[in-house]
Amino acid sequence: MLRLLTIPLALLLMLLAAMKLSGGGGVVKRADFSFINRGDIYTLDLNQMSYMQDFRLTYGIREGLYGPDPVTLRPVAAGAERHDLSDDKKVWTFHLRRAAKWSNGDPVTARDYVFSWRRMLEEPGEYTYLFFYVQGAKRYHDDLLAYYTYDDRAAEYAKDPAKHVKGLDAYADAVAEWEKANPKPPAGADGAAWDRARKALDADLIARHKPQPVARPEFADVGVRAVDDHTFRVTLINPVPYVPELVAFPPFYPRNERSMEPFKEVQNPKTGQYTYRNEYTRPPHVVTNGPFNLTRWDFKRRLILERSETYWDRANVKSQSLEMVVTDNPLSQFTLYESGQVDWQSDVEGDLAAELRAQGRADLRSSPAFGTAFLTFICTPDLPDSVARATGVKKNPLADVRVRQALAMAIDKQFIVEGVTRMGELPARTYVPPDGTLAGYTWPPGPYDRGRTEPYTDAQVRERLLSQENVSGPGPGLPYDVRRAKQLLAEAGYPDGKGFPALPIIYGTNSPARQKIVQVLKNQWKERLNVDVNIQGLEGKNFRDKVSNKDYAIAPVAWYGDYPDASTFTDKYLSSSKQNDAAWYNKTYDDLCARATKEPDAEKRLALLRQAEHMLNTEVPIVPIYHYVNVSLSRDNVRGVNPNPRNVTVFKSVSVER
Repeated sequence: MLRLLTIPLALLLMLLAAMKLSGGGGVVKRADFSFINRGDIYTLDLNQMSYMQDFRLTYGIREGLYGPDPVTLRPVAAGAERHDLSDDKKVWTFHLRRAAKWSNGDPVTARDYVFSWRRMLEEPGEYTYLFFYVQGAKRYHDDLLAYYTYDDRAAEYAKDPAKHVKGLDAYADAVAEWEKANPKPPAGADGAAWDRARKALDADLIARHKPQPVARPEFADVGVRAVDDHTFRVTLINPVPYVPELVAFPPFYPRNERSMEPFKEVQNPKTGQYTYRNEYTRPPHVVTNGPFNLTRWDFKRRLILERSETYWDRANVKSQSLEMVVTDNPLSQFTLYESGQVDWQSDVEGDLAAELRAQGRADLRSSPAFGTAFLTFICTPDLPDSVARATGVKKNPLADVRVRQALAMAIDKQFIVEGVTRMGELPARTYVPPDGTLAGYTWPPGPYDRGRTEPYTDAQVRERLLSQENVSGPGPGLPYDVRRAKQLLAEAGYPDGKGFPALPIIYGTNSPARQKIVQVLKNQWKERLNVDVNIQGLEGKNFRDKVSNKDYAIAPVAWYGDYPDASTFTDKYLSSSKQNDAAWYNKTYDDLCARATKEPDAEKRLALLRQAEHMLNTEVPIVPIYHYVNVSLSRDNVRGVNPNPRNVTVFKSVSVER
């Protein structure tokens, strides 16, 4: 436990003196509002960001067509004054504010939105899949990728046609479909004819999937248009009722092409494939359209934001300057807050939060969160090369759903929330949190919830999770059941854990709670299933890259909903999603989500998404561990940082009464 409340005065003064100095040796003037973010900034490139601290800062320096209301968080008009919606609810026409300007004085035009949205398709990022609601967007993305990669694919095919084709998802799907229709004869039967037919299938697929030259697709076929400077039109494939929530989310924000042009790099002159160097996101080059300008970025020390004089609503920006102080050390974070050097600590480390909660600190703010902490399993047939080399095993045991279920059902999640996190978190049986954000959303009974057919409401799920048999009794998802877990592991070929490889479980060393959680998991799996795992701590960015690149076996991660719709959780695990860190591909799941995007009836749509989430909760490419509680520190004189389930902060409304 962090005994931070008894820091010696001399140490406190030394820490403060060290923290006041800037990276260049000068003293930074106190900002109107200073805060410590969830962590250091990974990136401010809209294409690449996916971490909460990046989004939080982006809400302060950029703005989209709509933005979150400071109190309700519902989308309100921002860069657009209003929108028109066609009778078939597929065409959204946004009318931009004529007063909206970039920080360099350029007007914000519809072309800036077209440019930014196009870039999301041409250099795919973490949230590119959200743009596939737009007519022609996925086709353009897929065809452009095929155009960019043709030479490489053709070279791979020429070198080894069979190896190239057998690595394609299309090959695996075709083989699975054929073998389902043509079961292999049982042992002892004459299987020669089946073998010949199977070889013929391979030969046909190898010939059929030879890479073919493709023409560069036309962006004009994508349903986004700059009708004129102040009219931006979006045509969707199907009605999407939560478009205002989507366009209030940073990946949909505009960018100033003129300011980015000096940082453009052509990666392949033949195809025209390009990228932008990250300098365009940093001062003095960064050009933004939000309430604040990013004027200073001292690496791993601080970011300074100054109120923008070109922002259309600058009269309602409450603070003149903001400072984001960077430190990953929980001791330093609390010291800065406790001494008054920062006004808001946006996230409080678990041990400290529990200690402050026990002391009844009035400045400790908490709320249920629209987010879940969970384990992610890599689900590819073979382990990633780095894991295979470390373990000496190529075949991935986690590709077997029974193994994943066994590991999931052997975790005592109540022990984790009582002994590690200790902030009143609910142990989780579902991926989507029952925090009340999603009105009308329900959860089907789990596979071991005998006799119940009615779905659970969010209130009923919370009631179950607060009951004495919270994770082991009836309810949605999988229960805590060691006996069944042992049975499943034996059925998968690992009785009493025999023969199960010692897989690595990685975590980010910037999270003390996760370090403790992986140790708990290691102990529980060894005690209950006789399964060993090797714990590996990685620096935060390295951990993020390992998970994003699917170069891991098991890892503790988390997800917060980005907008108030169930699809913000389910879309993450689509086959087409770059954020599908588990590499779990399921056609039935994809079909359910696809049907939901086309379903005009709200109740039927929710039912489809409910079925999709149920697959995640029961096939467990991820294992929900607990539902987050948002915990922060702020004094009564700080306005605009009230805890909320989505952990969104609208900086234009933040102020401090001195």
